[in-house]
Amino acid sequence: MRPPVHTLCLALLTALAVLIPASAASARSTRVMVVAAKPALAATVTRCQAATDPTAGGRATFVGAMPAIPGSARMEMRFELQRAVTAAEGYTGMDVPKFSQWLAAKKGRTGFVYKKKVVGLIGPAAYRVVVTFRWRNARGKVIRMVKRTSKACKQADLRPDLTIGAVTAAAGEKGSALYRIVVRNTGRTAAGTFAVSLGTGANGGGAAATVSATVPGVAAKSRKTAFIPAARCAPGTSIDIAVDPANAVVERDETNNTRSVPCPFTTR
Repeated sequence: MRPPVHTLCLALLTALAVLIPASAASARSTRVMVVAAKPALAATVTRCQAATDPTAGGRATFVGAMPAIPGSARMEMRFELQRAVTAAEGYTGMDVPKFSQWLAAKKGRTGFVYKKKVVGLIGPAAYRVVVTFRWRNARGKVIRMVKRTSKACKQADLRPDLTIGAVTAAAGEKGSALYRIVVRNTGRTAAGTFAVSLGTGANGGGAAATVSATVPGVAAKSRKTAFIPAARCAPGTSIDIAVDPANAVVERDETNNTRSVPCPFTTR
């Protein structure tokens, strides 16, 4: 399942972070780090912080480094931010205006190092940069161009995930029953208010009945029990349970919200 549309925020070193849509982002200029010694040619991720809040997201710092080479007078590099939602899908470039502009060191430098900080990374996804390096001679001609790819900064899916646990029932008077339905949230964040519905089917030749109860929410890695008074199901039949049938909660997995279980009663 693809992650929901989210907000991506880019803050480059000392620039203030600005919330911007991932499809129309803008980047502010950053401070360039120039080193006297020759750095190794590399694209790295020096910081990868996992998100703890699905609205804020995680963050990463990517670094490109290049040394001067014989015959070069100027060094340049360009970053491309890429994201992979699934391994099978592979990485694709993210449309972040100005993020991929060419960056140039001053002439005559022996090394060029540039950092970019990205925040607001939402899972499930992995993020990396592909850095293109190029060297120009004194006449401005490109004499070498190479690419390096950083390791990925992986972000987990923080959305809740509601599943159905044990279903039991206690017989009441005049063919009634009180059903107890355990609902688990196996996700990493809390689920808000949602409904649980129960379909008892056709009982003893009667019409099918569906009733529901409201659950005010379930904390992450926790469970709650929904109590639903309804007609007693007929022995040998099944009852149908649905958690969040209206899709009020955006979940990690929407395919595990229904379940059919045998009627817990053996006699009428």
